[in-house]
Amino acid sequence: MRISQILFLLMLFFTAACKAECNFINEKNIHEAVKISDSIYVVFGKVRAPGEIISDDNYQISLAAFNCDTQAYKEFERLQYLASPGRVAGVLLTDAPAKNTGLLFIIHATEVSNSATGVNYSSDYYSVRVYRVRNGVFEIEENLTSFFGAGGDIFEGRADNIVYRYPYKTTSDIESTISKADYVDLASGKILKKEISQKVYLHDEPLESLRTKKYLIKGDHVELSRQTAGWCYVGYDNPKHGMINGWIDCQAIKDFLRK
Repeated sequence: MRISQILFLLMLFFTAACKAECNFINEKNIHEAVKISDSIYVVFGKVRAPGEIISDDNYQISLAAFNCDTQAYKEFERLQYLASPGRVAGVLLTDAPAKNTGLLFIIHATEVSNSATGVNYSSDYYSVRVYRVRNGVFEIEENLTSFFGAGGDIFEGRADNIVYRYPYKTTSDIESTISKADYVDLASGKILKKEISQKVYLHDEPLESLRTKKYLIKGDHVELSRQTAGWCYVGYDNPKHGMINGWIDCQAIKDFLRK
């Protein structure tokens, strides 16, 4: 083998070795760093929460992009502080990082006090944030973040009487949803024609506490234009009263997000 070939192979070896050594600071107790491409990682850190002194219990979770080539950190998000930092319950990267674009889903979960909120939660309070990744830059996708929304399981009376379940607690929940045709259609702005599968009350807002006296029954046909955190905004053309709009539990819509 020629000396030039040997030198070339050695150069490739050392280049690969340098690439493999990407040293960055990451709070592993929050979440392992997420590899976006050969040179870009998402790293997790602790920063001082508003009005708090940073400690083991009081901090905000920071998300930053780290560039292995330039050694540069760029923070792009601080997760909401709700009396505690909460935890990263899941991270999902979709699409092909090789194409230098993708979607990053971050699931944040926080314990909440029922006495402080006035709501009977039987689970943590979850929120999902979605970021578009392009060339190492992370931009919030407002429409998709609104689609997955935030919430927690709520009960009335007995703890086992669950009146609302937040549907996106795990990355498996998200993966299952984004594989469905209804998700693709709603995310692209389409209005869906759907059928009601059971009696369901309409709400003024996507909140269990804002239920109205109006309801739909099995067999009613509706137009579905939005979804957030398991709530669907529908319109029903009532023969006597005209178009009626409101939020309903998506579980009452036949086959929604099931195919």
